[in-house]
Amino acid sequence: MMKFFPINLFKKDPGYYGNYSSWQEAKEKCSGYENLLILNKVKNAVLAVKNGDALYERDSVVFHEYQCSWAVLSILLKSAIESGNRLSVLDFGGSLGSSYFQFRPMIPEHVEVNWNIVEQEHFVMEGKRTFEDRTLKFHTSIFNIPDLSGINVLLLSSVLPYVEEPMKLLAELLTLNVPYVVIDRTPCFEKHRQLTMQIVPPYIYEASYPAWFLNKEELIRHLSQKYRVVSIFDALGGEIKVGARKAKEIGMLCQLNT
Repeated sequence: MMKFFPINLFKKDPGYYGNYSSWQEAKEKCSGYENLLILNKVKNAVLAVKNGDALYERDSVVFHEYQCSWAVLSILLKSAIESGNRLSVLDFGGSLGSSYFQFRPMIPEHVEVNWNIVEQEHFVMEGKRTFEDRTLKFHTSIFNIPDLSGINVLLLSSVLPYVEEPMKLLAELLTLNVPYVVIDRTPCFEKHRQLTMQIVPPYIYEASYPAWFLNKEELIRHLSQKYRVVSIFDALGGEIKVGARKAKEIGMLCQLNT
């Protein structure tokens, strides 16, 4: 059953709080992702983009001036060129198509695009009902993707911080041997990992959920077992304050070792 929370639930200002010892401990303090209000806000924002009323959407907020990660776009285009004008993306945790609708206008029309989003079941149901077409597909599992071996880019944008075991998930996804792995919008400390509670700004929506700040060195070690980290870049979120510490939202472009 979906949970609904009163608008005055959150007493603290938006931001990141705590240093929790377990996901369950943090989860008990939070409202979670399951609230239907989040899904509906995201749906309406993505519809605005699809219908031409906004240029792109991020975290249910619409924007009317175009902005994207040019580093991520460069890998999408490079992969397409190397694959004979074919781009097949596994967008894990891709919401209702936030990255797809953001990058699609920058990909030439002659490129064959297959964009596969893996998400929570209620997002997948809405995605199939409202947004799915011959290019954009929604799945509850990576193993539901028809041509999994044909994926040439794995996109992990703002997803690793929001799963219980991010390094375990990453290790499982790396076994797919996708030629390029792109990590974007991922908050990291240089040599420290911390589990917090994130309180979302109310202008986005009323919610809180567990959120990891990853260890940058640990993340690079995991990736380097099979991939070459081609580039590390600053992501859109910039510097983030967590108590007395400062973290940075970063991205990584990685190429499979051959």
